[in-house]
Amino acid sequence: MRRHRLALIASLAIVMAAVVPTKADMGAATPAEAKAFIEQAESRLLTLWIEAERASWVYSTNITDDTELIQAQARQRVIDETVRLSKEAQRFKGLKLETEVARKFKLLPISLSLVAPSDPAKSKELSELAAQMEGIYGKGKYCPPGKECMGIGAISERLANSRDPNELKAMWEGWHAIAKPIRPKYERFVTLANEGAKEIGFDNLGALWRSGYDMPPADFAKEMD
Repeated sequence: MRRHRLALIASLAIVMAAVVPTKADMGAATPAEAKAFIEQAESRLLTLWIEAERASWVYSTNITDDTELIQAQARQRVIDETVRLSKEAQRFKGLKLETEVARKFKLLPISLSLVAPSDPAKSKELSELAAQMEGIYGKGKYCPPGKECMGIGAISERLANSRDPNELKAMWEGWHAIAKPIRPKYERFVTLANEGAKEIGFDNLGALWRSGYDMPPADFAKEMD
């Protein structure tokens, strides 16, 4: 599973804007205002990302219900603020900006691997689902009959070194069996993530991911095919 780090993510620290301010509400935007906006956004998000990565490290090295919640909340703050800023950034759409500034505006909405809906309850649910799935993955064990249980690290090492096809098959199937409880969580995760991506102008989360390659998402898919 992709951790992002995913990835994932119970209270809100940031109240998301339900309505995007219009130019009529805020006056005509200028390139100078756009530059100031993106610099402030960059500074704000850097602080939140550092907090989220620290929480993620603590969770990855000590998986408990408490550290899962701490990580979920930290990720949620990053996601909520990025979505809020992406919506506000629409005010500057169409302005002729410096190349560096324009690129930062382009990267802002696609800087996340996960975008939550603006509904606070759904945003909280999505963040918690991401953390729960990571927890299931991190705590997962495959227990061969009569042998010591193995986590993903031990299994990976054994898969790299074993030349016994029966053992390799058993470990592969045994490890993947631990993922079954993830399925319903992942289905709901996809539904919520797609809803969040649509709110900031993408067809779905996959389209957002494919937008990070300096070409339209459809062109990227065609190139890959």
